[in-house]
Amino acid sequence: MTRIGAFTTGNKSKKLAYEYLEEWGDEFWKTTELRVKEIAIKLEKELSAKLDYNSDIIKLGADGARKLTSEQKIEVCNIGKDVVNQIQINKLTQIISFLDEDIFDDDKNKYYILIDDLDTNWASDNLRYKIIRALIDTVKKFQSVRNVKIIISLREDLLHRVIEHTKDAGFQEEKIESLYLRLNWNEREIERILSLRTNQLFKRQYNRDKVNISDILPDAQREKKKALAYILSKTFMRPRDAIMFIDKCLEKAVGKNKITFEVISQAEMDYSRKRLSSLCDEWIVDYPLLSVYSNILHDLKSSFLFEELFSIKNLDDLLLEAACIDEKKCSSDKICKVSKGYLENTTKDSKVLLRNIIAHFYLVGLIGVKISNNYPVEWSYKDSPSINPLVIKNETKIYIHPTFWCALAVLNK
Repeated sequence: MTRIGAFTTGNKSKKLAYEYLEEWGDEFWKTTELRVKEIAIKLEKELSAKLDYNSDIIKLGADGARKLTSEQKIEVCNIGKDVVNQIQINKLTQIISFLDEDIFDDDKNKYYILIDDLDTNWASDNLRYKIIRALIDTVKKFQSVRNVKIIISLREDLLHRVIEHTKDAGFQEEKIESLYLRLNWNEREIERILSLRTNQLFKRQYNRDKVNISDILPDAQREKKKALAYILSKTFMRPRDAIMFIDKCLEKAVGKNKITFEVISQAEMDYSRKRLSSLCDEWIVDYPLLSVYSNILHDLKSSFLFEELFSIKNLDDLLLEAACIDEKKCSSDKICKVSKGYLENTTKDSKVLLRNIIAHFYLVGLIGVKISNNYPVEWSYKDSPSINPLVIKNETKIYIHPTFWCALAVLNK
């Protein structure tokens, strides 16, 4: 801090930026809730000081706010914006300029800040979503610092919840989509990862030859695919999925010198159930009853037209069972919310209900959709992350993801 302070000599704006860093630097080590509370208290005091007619209006809370006239409310809002802009935004802007011009000013030195583990319970959900949204907005501002790149690692489900819970008037997601870089892997990259792991597990004892994943998989084909291609077709094309499948294969192949397709079939059942369970865990905040609703797809064909869902005989029983399992879970489950009106006969339209359910299944990755003959099959993990229920027509084709065929007893036709 002393070295940084030396850069501020004779420059008022840089001195203010330095003072801001000095003022809030110690707060970094406190808990998230405490930091937010202290910043809020400071802003409240400064806002109260600027309110001429009642400096204690903030302390009155919601009741005090309701007693204000429309003109007074507008005045409070405007003063609030001025306080935030003058005290926070201006100083932060000065800090960013200061960092760009004097701290990270060497084009030969590039810095990367990676922010991960945002899906852990480091703050209450409501506060966490707001702070992550603020973090995304901050990253946009930091783009002006040439030699620093901030990278936020976010799972798709968490990003979806952040956007859903922090939408405000005038928000347009496409304005932040330019910041996205969706991680995707191809077959060659995943094969290389699997080969590196395999080589560590099966080092040749009598020579130095490397052992690749292809060395322990069968040479035959299934469904016109080689063994590795078949395994990857049962994944979301993510390394962790493929590693899980191979680990299951190794468990079933104990005592054998090679993995056979018989072994792969035995492993696939365990893998499929585990992946369905993992998917339900990933989306448990928005879909705590997903494991129950996924049974709608049980015993269906691997692909079918949307209109074929109208003939599901036990749909009402399954929806009622899910709604009765846990009232608290049902109140937070998005599928349960759309099925409630249907069950209560207020919106007894199975087509509307099933459109919504299919849209939710698409979002979490259970299914892919082919809107019409002129469209390709789309999956949320590699194409559009969500789908509008209104685009789903009777002729829309639904594809259950091969990952879950065994777990859902899907008929491969």
